[in-house]
Amino acid sequence: MDDPLSAVDASVGKKMMDEAICGILHGKCRILATHQLHVLDRCDRIIFMVEGKINAIGTYAELSTTNAGFIEMLAATSSHDKKEKQDEDEEEAIEEIRPKVSRKATQVSVHEAKKDLMQEEERQTNAIKWSVYKEYWTASGTILNVPILAILVSLAQGMCHDVTKYGTETN
Repeated sequence: MDDPLSAVDASVGKKMMDEAICGILHGKCRILATHQLHVLDRCDRIIFMVEGKINAIGTYAELSTTNAGFIEMLAATSSHDKKEKQDEDEEEAIEEIRPKVSRKATQVSVHEAKKDLMQEEERQTNAIKWSVYKEYWTASGTILNVPILAILVSLAQGMCHDVTKYGTETN
């Protein structure tokens, strides 16, 4: 599985790990490629890679006591996790305080926050050069694909027009 825990929040990831990966799939061979280091202690074997090459293979206990690179990675992630935990604690504190703040003050602060987040977008015209289009068309096999594609699009558009024109008529 290619990092199935990366696209979900912590509670869903924990549930997936508990009920699916370690639950339903228990007893089956499971290969998990992940950056979620908090699940490593639940793995039977870890293949620790550095720059695309295998650095060490072992259990969590073995690697966390013998492999300097693995220990360093865990320490760096641990400090990052502590910062995330502090951020989560701050968010929880804000959620506790929020009901105590008046509705009007909240509306003003939300409006100010939106104003800070929004910024003027730049509009670019003629940003893509014709050479890019030419490379794209030649990469498709031959430059002759362009007229063939144009003909197919025209035919499809004509068919759609006929369907809408005659499909709405009633007897």
